[in-house]
Amino acid sequence: MGSRALICGIVLVMVCGMVLITSSSIHARSTDLLVEPETVDFGIVRGRELKSRTLLLTRSHGVDPLRWWITEGNGNGLDISPGSGILGAEPVSIILTLDPLDLKPGRYDTRLIIASSAGIQTVPVSFTLLAWRSAPPPILEELIITGGTEAIPAGGKKRFQARGVYADGSVRDLSDQVSWRSGNTRIAAFERGGLLSARTEGDTFIIAEKSQVRSPVVIIRVDATEGPVLAVPSTEISVGRVPSGMLRDEFISIRNSKDGELEWKVTASGGWIRFAKPGAPVRATVEPESGWGLQEGGPGGDEAGLQVLAGKGPARVPVFIDTTGLPAGTYHERLYIESNGGDEAVDISMEVVTLKEILLSPVNVFMNKGDTMDFRVTGIWSDGRRSDLSTSRDGNWLVSDAAKGSFTAGRARFAAKEEGHAAVSRMIGGSRSNEVHIDIQDVPLSPVLKVTPHEVGLGKIGPGESGRGVFLLSNVGTGTLEWSAGFKDVPEGEERRSLNGAVTRHRRYLNIYARSLIDDGSDAPLLRKTYPVQLVVESDTGRIYHRRDLPQGRYREELPIEYNGGARTLFVAYEVTGKRTRPELYVEPHGLDFGVLGTGTRSVKKVTIENRGKNVLAWNTIAQKNRTSFRNFPLTRGRYYSFLNETDPGTTSYIVPEHIKGKLFLSGEWGQHDGYPLSTANRDTLRFTFSGTGVALYLWKDSNGGIVNIFMDGEARQEIDCASFKRERIVVPIDEELDAGLHILTLTVRKGVAEIEGVTVYGGEIKRGRGQWLQIFPDRGTTTNETDYVNVTVDTGGLPAGQYAENIIFYTDETSEIVQVALDIMEGNPSDMIDIYSYQTAGSVLLSTRTEGAEQPVSFRLFQKGSPGTTEFFRWFNPQLKDYYYSYETEVEKTDLEGYVLEGPVGSIATIPLPGTKELYRWYNVNTGRHYFTTDPAGEGYQNRGYRYDGIAGYVK
Repeated sequence: MGSRALICGIVLVMVCGMVLITSSSIHARSTDLLVEPETVDFGIVRGRELKSRTLLLTRSHGVDPLRWWITEGNGNGLDISPGSGILGAEPVSIILTLDPLDLKPGRYDTRLIIASSAGIQTVPVSFTLLAWRSAPPPILEELIITGGTEAIPAGGKKRFQARGVYADGSVRDLSDQVSWRSGNTRIAAFERGGLLSARTEGDTFIIAEKSQVRSPVVIIRVDATEGPVLAVPSTEISVGRVPSGMLRDEFISIRNSKDGELEWKVTASGGWIRFAKPGAPVRATVEPESGWGLQEGGPGGDEAGLQVLAGKGPARVPVFIDTTGLPAGTYHERLYIESNGGDEAVDISMEVVTLKEILLSPVNVFMNKGDTMDFRVTGIWSDGRRSDLSTSRDGNWLVSDAAKGSFTAGRARFAAKEEGHAAVSRMIGGSRSNEVHIDIQDVPLSPVLKVTPHEVGLGKIGPGESGRGVFLLSNVGTGTLEWSAGFKDVPEGEERRSLNGAVTRHRRYLNIYARSLIDDGSDAPLLRKTYPVQLVVESDTGRIYHRRDLPQGRYREELPIEYNGGARTLFVAYEVTGKRTRPELYVEPHGLDFGVLGTGTRSVKKVTIENRGKNVLAWNTIAQKNRTSFRNFPLTRGRYYSFLNETDPGTTSYIVPEHIKGKLFLSGEWGQHDGYPLSTANRDTLRFTFSGTGVALYLWKDSNGGIVNIFMDGEARQEIDCASFKRERIVVPIDEELDAGLHILTLTVRKGVAEIEGVTVYGGEIKRGRGQWLQIFPDRGTTTNETDYVNVTVDTGGLPAGQYAENIIFYTDETSEIVQVALDIMEGNPSDMIDIYSYQTAGSVLLSTRTEGAEQPVSFRLFQKGSPGTTEFFRWFNPQLKDYYYSYETEVEKTDLEGYVLEGPVGSIATIPLPGTKELYRWYNVNTGRHYFTTDPAGEGYQNRGYRYDGIAGYVK
C-alpha cells in the first residue's frame, strides 16, 4: 500500500504541479522551515545605542514557495524587517533592530514567533539595558509631517504622521506623542493621533509639536465632496477579557457615504491582529451592491511586519484577535484604513488573562461501584476573577488508575468502575489542579427518589378550563430508580391505572392536568349539581386518565408514587367552580426554525397569541438568556428543527424543507397538514438523522390519532398513542443519554393518523447571541377575544458562524409557554453554493455540476472555493474499474489509487460539521473495487449489492 501511495503522489505531481501532502511526516520533509540562529541575545545595551542582529530563514527540503510571517515579536524596542514574505530556494534574511529609547533599565526576555504552512518556529530574544551614565539621551532636532498634500473631501478624513529626527541620526514615528494643531478647526480638526477630519470647504494649515520642537507648516485644502467618502460606523472595538491562547473574531464595517466607487486598504501591525485564521485564506463579506470581491492572499505588506488587506466597495472586514503566547495585561492596537475617500483609524483593546490556578472539588470523595459524580472545576485567573470550567473541553483529565474509573468525554463527570482508590486532577494549558482522592466501594446499588415540589396547585377549574402542574423526579442515590404512580382514590367502577418509568442520572417530569369536560359557551353559570373533571398524569413513557364528577368546591388528591427503594405521597390541589373565571394563554407555534442564514441578515417570524378563556389575558415575554429555570421549571437549550414546509404548504404531498434535506427521510404515503408531515397510511416511516447526545419529539394528538412506534438507532424505545378527545400538542423526550455522535431517530406509524411537528437535538455546540441579535415586539400586551401577533426578529450581524438557540417565555400570572428559537449562521450568503447532480454508472457514481436533463434533481450542494471550514473536493476516475473516487485529500493514504487519474475539483467540501450541513457517506465494494457516494445513511440499499460502509467523505449542504 505504501508503494502505491508513493506512485500516486508522483502521478499527482506530474498532473497538478504541486502535491498537497496530508501526512505530517511527509509534510514536514517537503516544507521544513529552518531558522538560524536558534536564539538571539543582544547582550548588554548601554544607554540608547542601537543594535541589530540577523536571522536567516532556510529550508531543508522542498522547492514549493513557502509563505511565512511574524505573529509575535514587535514591541519592547524591537523592530523587525521584513515582517512577512515568501521563502523559495534562496535564504531570506530578517533584520532585528533594537532601539531602547523608551525602555526602562532592566532585563528583557521575549520571543519571536515565525508562522508558516510548515509550522511555527519560536526564537527567544533577550537583552539587558543599563541606565544612562555619561552620555545623555539623543535630542529631538526636527519634526517632519508626512501624508501628502492632496485635497481632502469635505466629510472625509486623512491620516498624517509625525517623524522625529534625533541628533544621533535616528528617525522615529512620534505620531501618537506629538501635539497636533489645525489653524482653523471650523474647516478641519484633529481627532485621535494624526487623523484629520475635514468639515467644510476652505484652506487651513497643520503643525505638530513636541518638546518645543515644531514641524514646518503644511497647508491643507478641503474641497467639495465629489466621489466616494469613507465611513466606518464603529472606530473602537473593545474585545474585553480574553484568556491567553484564544482566537476571537471581530468585524470592521466599511461604508461609502457618497457617490463613486470606494477603494480601500486596511493595515495591521502584524502582531496579535490578523485578517485570517492561521492557515486559512483571507476572506471578507462584501455586500451584494458592491459587485466586487476582495483580493485574497496571506498576510503581507510593503512595510516591515505589516499585514495589508485591500478591496473595493462596502464590506465587512474580518479581524482575528490571536492571544497565543501573550502574557497577562492590557493591550491596545490601532488599525488604519486608507481609501480614495479618506482615511480612518480603528482602535482595538483587550485584556488578556492567564489561568493561574485550577481548583477541583470536592477534595475527598467516597463512591460506590457503578456511581457517577459531577465535579466542579474552578479557574482562578490573573486578574483575580474566578470562572466555572466544569464544562470546558480544553485540557485533559488525569486519573492515577484508569481501571478504577474514567471521566465522560466533555464533562466533569467521573464514573466509578472498580473497587479501590484513584487520584484525579485536571490539566489545562500549563496549569494543573489539586488532586482529588476517590475511594470506591463495591456495595449494592440503592436508588433514592427526590420529588420537587410535594404539592402542586392547579387553581380554579371552571367549565371548559384546565390547570397544569409539574413534579420533578430525581434519583439522588445510585443505580436505576424504577417508579410507579397513580391516583389513590378511583371512582367506583373505574379501574385504578398506574404510570411507570425509570430515572437514572437525568431528571424526569410528571405533568399533572385537571380539565373540565363541559362548556356551554356562555358566561352564565351552569345549573348543575356536579361537573365532569378529567385528571391526567403524563410522563415521557405515556399518560393515564381518571374522570371525576364533582360538585363545586376545593379538592386535594393524593398521588402515591412507589419505587424500588421506598414510597412517597404527592398531592394535587384544585377548585371546581360553576363559572369560567380565568383567561387561558394559547401560543402558536411553539418553535421558530429560521433555517440557515448568512451573516448580516435580518429575518422575522410571527407568533400568534390567543385568549381561549374568559376575561382579559395580560401576557408578557422574556428571553431565557442566563436563566436555567422559570418558576421552578428547568429550561434547556437545543437545536430545534421544524418539519414545517413554509414555501408551499398548500400542496397535497409533503415536501421536506430545504434546510433539513439530508436529515429527514420519509417512506410511504405522507401527506401534509398546514405544512407539517401527516401520515394516514399504515407502516409509513419517518427517519431523522442528527449528531448530539439527546433528542425530543413533538407531535399532535387528536380524535383519529394512531399509534407511533419510536426507534433510536434501530432499537425500539416506546410506543405513543396519538388518540385524544381534543387536538393537543405533546412533547416526547426520547433519550437524553446518547453517546456523542451520529444517531438515527425512526418513527413508524400504524392504526391511524400521525402529524409530526419536529424535534429538538441536544448536546451540540450551541452559541449564545450577543447584543440585540434577538428582538421581540411587542413584548407584552392584553388579549380578550382577538388574535394578537408578536414579531420575533433575528439579526445575524456581528455573529460568528455556528448554531444558535434561545427560548422565549410567554407567561401570565398563572401559566407560561415556551417558544424555541433556532437558526444556523453561515459565513456570507448560504445560497451561494454549487449544485451537484448525481449519475449512477456501473455501480459507481458520477458527481457533476452539470445536469443532463431538465428533470434531474440536485443531489446536494458544495461550497465555493475559499469558504471558511472547507477545502477543495477532488474527483478521480479509474477507466479499468469504471469507478469514480472523491476526496479532499490529494494524497489518499488509506485507499489504493493505482490506476486512477485525477480529474480535478468539483467544488469545495466542509471538513467539519458546519451549520446546516449533512454527511456525505462513502461505500466500498470489496469485490469490484468500486465506490459509491451518497447522503443517505442507509446507503440507498447498496449494502445489499455487496457494498460496505467506508466512512464520511465530508459535509455538504
